[in-house]
Amino acid sequence: MTRQGGFTLVEMLVALSVSALLIGLAYGAVLTAQRSARAVHEAAEQSEIMRIGWQFMADAISRAYAVPDLQDRKDHTSFRGSESDLSFIADLPGHVGSGGLARISLTVEGQAGGQRLVLTHQQLPASGDEVEPPPHAQAILVDELDRIRIAYLGRAADERTATWHERWQAQPYLPNLVRIEIDPAGHPSWPVLIARPLSGAAPAFVSAGAEEPGQEPMPLPESPDPDPIEAVDDAT
Repeated sequence: MTRQGGFTLVEMLVALSVSALLIGLAYGAVLTAQRSARAVHEAAEQSEIMRIGWQFMADAISRAYAVPDLQDRKDHTSFRGSESDLSFIADLPGHVGSGGLARISLTVEGQAGGQRLVLTHQQLPASGDEVEPPPHAQAILVDELDRIRIAYLGRAADERTATWHERWQAQPYLPNLVRIEIDPAGHPSWPVLIARPLSGAAPAFVSAGAEEPGQEPMPLPESPDPDPIEAVDDAT
């Protein structure tokens, strides 16, 4: 008896199994490609946020303006800085908002395990202007923050040389340098920002562990209102 052409049941089961395996592999490859594309997009987005936010902070710090605090006569600069927060008044150029004096704040919101880094811009009213200032604008620089470290190089009121401080508040003048280090959760650390208030010099962006300017104490002028340090080597 002649065998009729066609597939046996076993051959069909094998073919279906191979087809299912190939489809599964193809689907897995598509998912992997989508995840990779999403990761690349998120990395590019984070990099752009970092670049814009860091450049704004560097420009704002370099334009920090010493304005006496009307509510605290001992505060001659309105500059308040801690290890995790920073607030100061800057004289911004016209292309930033409406220009002029504005309160710039870098703050940490939330609790451990769910912190984020927020940049706030609050325009100040002109002198004698009774109109309420416009609402402040906020931007989230880091949605999931692991750690932030801010340090201030300068001579405190009771010191004769400039050293790094974890806090800078109610001082008679602005710090000479501000150093900010940010570690986002699950992402690489941001480049270290070193900016010089009132100097107008370009900010320094250095990698973690690199030599930083101003590590050593530096003598300052003896005048009651010293000028900012003029010579500080940039990081290499």
